[in-house]
This record gives sequence, C-alpha cells and structure tokens, in this order.
Amino acid sequence: MKKTLLFLLAAILMLSGCTKAGHANNLMYPDYDPAKAEPYAGVSATAEVLSPHRVMLTLKNAGETVLLDSTFALYDHKGKSVPCARLCEADGTLVGCYPKADTQICLSLGNQYGALKAGEYTLVKRVLLRRADGATEACGYISCPVKLPSVSQVPYEAEAMETEIIFGDGTPLCKVISATMTDVTPDSGQITWQNESEGALYLGSESVLYSLQGDEWLRVPFTTKPAHGLTLRIIEANESITEKLNWSTDYGSLQPGDYSLVRLVFENDTFENAQHLIVQFQIQ
Repeated sequence: MKKTLLFLLAAILMLSGCTKAGHANNLMYPDYDPAKAEPYAGVSATAEVLSPHRVMLTLKNAGETVLLDSTFALYDHKGKSVPCARLCEADGTLVGCYPKADTQICLSLGNQYGALKAGEYTLVKRVLLRRADGATEACGYISCPVKLPSVSQVPYEAEAMETEIIFGDGTPLCKVISATMTDVTPDSGQITWQNESEGALYLGSESVLYSLQGDEWLRVPFTTKPAHGLTLRIIEANESITEKLNWSTDYGSLQPGDYSLVRLVFENDTFENAQHLIVQFQIQ
C-alpha cells in the first residue's frame, strides 16, 4: 500500500513538473518583461480589431528599415503573458517595415492563442535588424493596446475553422495587384490579376475561402484536402493574367452568400516577402 502511494505521489510530482515546463515553453517571449522593456525607437504600432480573433496591425516607421517575424505575444490587463494554445514559434517569414511608410499586417490571434476572453490586452511584436553578413538579430520590441470584443454565439464547427492556420495570416496586405472576379458560379469562377507595380510579382497557386456568417468572416472547410503543393505564376510589371478557379474540387458546391478568397503573392521565386491578396465575391 505504501509503495502504491509513493508511486502515485511521484507520478503526480512528475506530471506537475511537466505541466510547469510545458507552460513556460508556451510563452512567446519568455524573457520579455512588459514593465521594464523600452519600446523600439522609430517604429510605432496601432491595432484595429477586425473580429474577436483577428486584428490589423499598422506600423509607422520614422527610423531605419527593420524586419518583423511571424511571431507576436499577448499580455493581459495585469501584464501577465497569455500562454500559446497552438503555434509558439516563428516560421521563417520576415516582413519589411520601411522608413516613412505604413506597413499593415493581419494577425490571426486564434492561430496562437485559441479562443480569447473579451477584455484589454497588449500586443507585442519583436523587431529584427539584418546584419552585414545577412543574418538577422533581435533589437527590440514594439507594442500597442488591443481591446477584444465578446465572441458572438457561433456553431463550434465555425469557431474551429476561424482558428485554423490559413495562408495570408501574419503577412501584409498587397496593394499593387488588383483582381477582377467574373463568371462566378457555385462551383467555379474566373479571376484576372493585374500587376500595377513596376516590377514582376509571383502569385501563389493555393487559395483559401472565407464566408460571411452574420458579421464574422469564417473559413470554409475543405471537403477534400488539397494534395498539391504551392507553385508560383509570374505576373510581369503592368501586365495581367487570367485563371479559372474550380473551388468545387476542394470545397464542394458553395451555398449562396458573400465570400472572400485569400491568396499569397511574393516578390521573387524564393518565397520571400510574402503578402496576401483578398478578393471578395458573391454567389447569388
């Protein structure tokens, strides 16, 4: 009996230790102290809440060019770090923040933190500089307040879709490609992409669909998981390309309603400096 109790006690202590260690590993910036950290000079940030799970971060840079990775941290109104529920590491994607220019980055809070309670938070993002040898190093942080509204009552399936990883999260909105959607049916549509910049751009091949449910944009679930990988199509400067999309292959026949299609675009064929495109359309 004593051996059994000792074994159970040891097991509980081991589990307790694992829980604490796991909790520490789920903090985005374990060494960051919001009470002591000085903001990175030259870059300021504001956050616009797009939904209970998504914010648009706008950065104004009055200094030198800096880089931002795909990570970010949240702190509650008491200054306590919110543990990650899902991803808690950078994926290698870097976004440039340039002098005398606004940079907008759409962040899906649910990707890292799952469902969040309504309330006041502080969003923190790490700033990096590129050294002469090409490597990057952290040089400070930027932060701004975020006030999250209450989550509306939606079905569990819709809530789960919203917090899945999607193409386009964490990347700025592309403003140099315009898109025109025509010949829309429940099964397909045709898009013309117009490159309005002075340089060639590379359009990703994979699309993600959202549908408007009440006042929330929620991800449309796949009926068949796409097996193809990401490929690129080049759009030369001041030129356009047209493509036919058969979304019924991945999503099935779509119901009438409002939809948004998300697509990635890159500055070169090495998948660097990702931006995302959003094309809204309607199925009658």
